[in-house]
Amino acid sequence: MATLIAYWKGSTRRRLLRGLAGLAACVAPLVVLALNPSLAIRALEWGLSRKRARGQTTAAATPQPLATTAYAGALKTASTSDADADRGEKSLNTGVLHPAIAASIGAPRLASPASETNRQTLATGGSDETNLAVLHRVLDLLKSGRERFGRIPSYNAIFNKRERIGAEVSDLSTLEIKVRHQPFAVYLKVLEGHSLGREVLYVDGENDGSMLVRMGGLKGRLIPALKIDATGSIAMNESRYPVTKAGILGLTESMIAHREMELANQVYAHARQEADGVVDGRPCAVYSFLFDNAERSPDYRKSIQYLDRQWNVPLQVENYGWPEPGQHLEGAALDEGTLIEYYKYSNIVADGHLTDDDFSPSNPEYRFRR
Repeated sequence: MATLIAYWKGSTRRRLLRGLAGLAACVAPLVVLALNPSLAIRALEWGLSRKRARGQTTAAATPQPLATTAYAGALKTASTSDADADRGEKSLNTGVLHPAIAASIGAPRLASPASETNRQTLATGGSDETNLAVLHRVLDLLKSGRERFGRIPSYNAIFNKRERIGAEVSDLSTLEIKVRHQPFAVYLKVLEGHSLGREVLYVDGENDGSMLVRMGGLKGRLIPALKIDATGSIAMNESRYPVTKAGILGLTESMIAHREMELANQVYAHARQEADGVVDGRPCAVYSFLFDNAERSPDYRKSIQYLDRQWNVPLQVENYGWPEPGQHLEGAALDEGTLIEYYKYSNIVADGHLTDDDFSPSNPEYRFRR
């Protein structure tokens, strides 16, 4: 019995020591990073280089259809009830497609390659004159929206996004966003999705052009806020656009630039105004743009855009690219496998209530100084 008790005590002691050693191995790197934030940035850069190397190896392999379960969840309200269809509209809690558009991207098409699917969809487009007229109409709306919404000093909203970064499509993320137009400033906090709890603050003219980043979770408790180049490789690893272009006006400017490029290059999409839609209870004009082939539009195959009827700015945009060589996708799988960008703004409050404290790292509601 004494031998068994001694063995049990020894075994318990060994397990305890192993547990303490494991805990120390986890905590020690975080302590080092907390004492030397620049080392944290170098560690991030090293991790990104490893990730890019793995991504290149994956891209060299045979392309496979992307798993897009999170996007499918975001689109779960895309199929409408009979009553909604009869009314010709849809309650878009997620801001996802009007039935006319949902049918064009979600209806399965049998025994038809992806290129044929696109041709069938494009066949519904109008003449070149009609396409050009719609393109000019959207461009005029966006320019008026840039001026109209730009007169709003600041706003806060809920921002949903999903993006293709390299060969991967991110899961759907939900962020709180606060934007001040002059001087430009933006605060972001991840509410759901990857990097839960992360905070980002960028103020034009401050912090040497860098953004302040406070990580979420345990890392955010141990590592102080980091100053990261707003347009550097670390910042761009998880976003297609820099924080300097965040917000509704940044999205508007990007869309204006794309429409103007089409006009300058005379590469016109098959443009069509769909039946009106709704995003978060706000009426929107809905436009679809589809391109013939990747030679004429290498970046985008299709774009669905919801423009707010009051402000003429985009509240939701869905952009799709082209299948990889060897991919044969149809219907909804084609869009799921070629998603490039999904952005949605909801719960917009633009009543001028934001103050300088909302864009200060000293704000007690933020964690930049903790």
